[in-house]
Amino acid sequence: MINSTTASHFLGDFYTTESQLLTKAQVVKIFGSFNVELVGKINADFSNRCINKDVVEFISSILVKDENDDEVMLTAHYYRNKSDVDSCDSLDSLAWEIAGYSVV
Repeated sequence: MINSTTASHFLGDFYTTESQLLTKAQVVKIFGSFNVELVGKINADFSNRCINKDVVEFISSILVKDENDDEVMLTAHYYRNKSDVDSCDSLDSLAWEIAGYSVV
């Protein structure tokens, strides 16, 4: 499993690094714990973004209201070693840990 501690090592300059993702504490402060818990309960799916040959990105997203009452997309990012994904019978059997969050 690739967590927030190891994400930047695997991703390098090719894609979002750990320092570019928001932490859980930051997102809770902006959107509240309810929304953070909710996005973490949504089943993650492949993001269709090419990270590199060894890392697969998964995301789960929800629409939330920002401080201006505008709808924005809150996304939880998960990173897995490709070998873990290829060798499992079901993605549900993998342990999932959110590496960080983004808002668009």
